[in-house]
Amino acid sequence: MLRRWIVAALFGAYLLALLDLTLVRFPQPGALPNWVPFKTIAYYAHLGGLPMWRNVAGNLIAFVPLGFLVPALRRDWRSLILVAALSFAASVLIELIQYLSAQRVADVDDVFLNTLGGILGYVAFLIAARVWPVDASVEPAT
Repeated sequence: MLRRWIVAALFGAYLLALLDLTLVRFPQPGALPNWVPFKTIAYYAHLGGLPMWRNVAGNLIAFVPLGFLVPALRRDWRSLILVAALSFAASVLIELIQYLSAQRVADVDDVFLNTLGGILGYVAFLIAARVWPVDASVEPAT
């Protein structure tokens, strides 16, 4: 039970940090949205260097904790499809808010990268679960 509370607290802190990073920090008022798939990724791949890593890797890494923590919270949430759908939906919601607020750049490529990041987090969870079993339905005897 304690493990679940710790994971829930980490998940809550992660969500707050994610919302801060995606909706509050780094405003870009008046920036135009990108609705062309892979346009931003291609631009940053061509540009290379730190800007590429900041954009591409940053969008991937931002959703890895989601893919890791969701299945750690509940046994019945351990599904690649569920994690991918949740990552996709959360990313679309963030991009929609960014677009409607006109304070950040809404970008279809972010949805792709965020969803892939959630999937990578799920794969990391599966690897970690093999090393350290995390079956939340089994509590230690007291």
